[in-house]
Amino acid sequence: MRNLFLRLYLLVVLTFIGVGWSLDKLFDAYNTTQMEDVSSTPYEKVLHLVEYQLSTLPVSQWQSYLNTTAEETLENLQLEQLDDVQLDIETQKALMSGKIIILVSAEGENYIKQIRNSAQMINLGPIKRLESGSQFELFFALIFYLILAAVLLLWIWPLWRSVKILNLAASQFGEGSLETRVQVSNTSSLSMLANTFNNMADRIQTLIKTQNELTNAVSHELRTPISRLKFSLEMLYSSENEGDKLRYLKGMGKDVNELEELTREMLAYARLEQVHAEPKTLEIKIVHWLNDVVDEIKQDFPALNFTVNSEVIDKDCNVAIEPHSMARALSNLLRNAARYSKNEISVTFKDRDKVNVIWIDDDGQGIAENDRKKVFEAFTRLDNSRDRSSGGVGLGLAIVKRIMEWHQGKVSIVESPLGGARFILEWPK
Repeated sequence: MRNLFLRLYLLVVLTFIGVGWSLDKLFDAYNTTQMEDVSSTPYEKVLHLVEYQLSTLPVSQWQSYLNTTAEETLENLQLEQLDDVQLDIETQKALMSGKIIILVSAEGENYIKQIRNSAQMINLGPIKRLESGSQFELFFALIFYLILAAVLLLWIWPLWRSVKILNLAASQFGEGSLETRVQVSNTSSLSMLANTFNNMADRIQTLIKTQNELTNAVSHELRTPISRLKFSLEMLYSSENEGDKLRYLKGMGKDVNELEELTREMLAYARLEQVHAEPKTLEIKIVHWLNDVVDEIKQDFPALNFTVNSEVIDKDCNVAIEPHSMARALSNLLRNAARYSKNEISVTFKDRDKVNVIWIDDDGQGIAENDRKKVFEAFTRLDNSRDRSSGGVGLGLAIVKRIMEWHQGKVSIVESPLGGARFILEWPK
């Protein structure tokens, strides 16, 4: 992680330094030209004055005058022929038009001006540039790059720190510490990535926990029927009474059926635990669909009175559901109600503003309020009439909960007007 930070930081810093240095060189190259027009400088005044004085003197006295003037002004004044200095065409034209030209070289700056009506020119210089200016330029350039480096550090350091935290959390999670989560500031650039990691970790931890609980529960649930099968098998071998043998065989058949039901429910529950895609919903006529599901359950419980109610005006109204899984959820609830109901089971559909609702009411003993959430956990049975003696393997309601969550809905329990429990299925339209 340290190498990543250093590489990123050095890359950005060197890029800015390179760009700044290149721009500085381009700026110098642009300003270091052979031709520069000067206006209102001391050197211009000196050249104009010298040219005026030379125009009043014979050509033979020009050099001596320049020497005298140079001694008085402490400036380097020379008289040169135009042909002795190599200038480009544009500079020559500017010089012949009377302009003062600056020639910049490593030795300094030379100010030149052509004497009117003459092939000679006055050369003032070279004049050294002030070293203090260069030092100040270097100082300010250094300050600029230091500020730039500090700003980059303030930007890159939190990013590197967040990446380091994320890397550490991923390593710990991969080593088996499933409680590890990434804690970064909401203002961090990696906050969205951290939230995604935490959601993934929550999901993985829940899946592993559920798998472990399911494995432990399955081991416990399988032990009882297998033990009964072994006992019945031993008794069958040792018994000589045909009536006893028949009774043991029937008991073994019930145990096999219980194992088959347990396996079927476990597979259904495991499939729902692994489902992540959205359900493929279909538009169905909800009242007709309810009647079909209820009619199928009626055949197994002919002594009970089933009724289907609907609080919609249009009996042919359509509702979007995944028919197979939703039928499984409703069927599980109906069978659960039938096991504990005395006489009456009622199914009601309600069409609300934003959700669809199905009520399943029974006239049994009901479920205590503090047990209403517990019954949706896998292999959970209550210490009352709703226990193993009534049938089931303890996965039916857990499957209902998973199906409703898959539909972005929920299942809940309240007290029924019939005296028993009311299971409520709700899912968005």
